Amino acid sequence: MSSAYATLGLFELNRGNLTRARRLFRRVLKIETRIGRKEGIASAYGYLAYIARIRGELDGAERHLKRAIAIEEELGRAEGMAASYGNLGVIEQTRGNLEAAEAYHKKSLAIEEKLGRPEGMANQYGNLGLIERTRGNLEAAEEYHKKSLAINEKLGRPEGMASDYGNLGLIEWARGNLEAAEAYLKKSLAIEEKLGRPEGMANQYGNLGVIERASGNLEAAEAYHKKSLAINEKLGRQEGMASVYGNLGVIERTRGNLEAAEAYLKKSLAIEEKLGRPEGMASVYGNLGLIEQTRGNLAEARRLFTLSCELFRTIGAQDRRQLVQSWIDRLG
Repeated sequence: MSSAYATLGLFELNRGNLTRARRLFRRVLKIETRIGRKEGIASAYGYLAYIARIRGELDGAERHLKRAIAIEEELGRAEGMAASYGNLGVIEQTRGNLEAAEAYHKKSLAIEEKLGRPEGMANQYGNLGLIERTRGNLEAAEEYHKKSLAINEKLGRPEGMASDYGNLGLIEWARGNLEAAEAYLKKSLAIEEKLGRPEGMANQYGNLGVIERASGNLEAAEAYHKKSLAINEKLGRQEGMASVYGNLGVIERTRGNLEAAEAYLKKSLAIEEKLGRPEGMASVYGNLGLIEQTRGNLAEARRLFTLSCELFRTIGAQDRRQLVQSWIDRLG
């Protein structure tokens, strides 16, 4: 019976119905606990952790994963341990603890390499690439993502390829290569739409919005971000909502609508603070500082820039810290 509930749970998860998926996996957990099947219990905790993480419930996700790991270690089930270590790495990355995240991902990768599991190796190469991009090490990030892409292409694994194309697009955006970035992101989006994966679609709509804004196409950017927001709101995906509110705030600031910009950015900040996500908080503080600078409130702008700069320093995002420091320096 639990396998039927698990199948339904996966179906709802893939459709983005997190509340229904959670309810079903809780049933799975209850049944597996009653019959004492430890492998099933660990698996249910893993899915519940994933759902909690998407909802922004990082502490709950961590608790579920640590319960799963304890069982996997007891059973000596290396494949499950690798997956759980990787997911703990994603949580630490969200919290801005890049060294802890890297340690978890490398632990996971070592197991995946020992098992000879290419799918797991690709996942961890991708996660390590994200860490390097946050640090501003674009060449190292690109190398990891291309390693991941090579595996996913060989496996014919479209969801992995979509993720890799998206991440390579963001690297090209960071380099200022907007056409190359857009090409990668549209490749990713086409796959996500074909798969019907709402989370991936939301990510790529948001990323394409960033490209359109960088190209000066504010209406197109806004349309992409609002598409992304609608999906994230439906999923209850807090991190995605925060990102979109921040991007809509930047668009309104560019248009000169400072009050609308501030309202969006404060919505974003409230979520980022709730999640305890320093990278997002740093970005919002910087954008709020630019608004105050435009208003002529230079002391408040300096305070916000300093908060942003310190948070970027804490997580090791040196290129972004240097950018905000240049804003402080220009204040005189």
